[in-house]
Amino acid sequence: MPKFMQSLEGPVYERLEKIAKDRGISIQVLIRAVIVPEWFRENGNSLNNENIQHKTTLHRSFGPVSRS
Repeated sequence: MPKFMQSLEGPVYERLEKIAKDRGISIQVLIRAVIVPEWFRENGNSLNNENIQHKTTLHRSFGPVSRS
């Protein structure tokens, strides 16, 4: 299975940590099972390099994900 490493700014990590804790899961599970699938549902139909780069830049502030 391919793996990757990601660095997060402090405020982003803290927000993810709180969301994960509120759900009773780890940050790794939150990213793998919630955030990545949600991103693909919202953006997966238009995957191309230009679109991914643009959307990644726009989402650096990390929008809401805490849908329960």
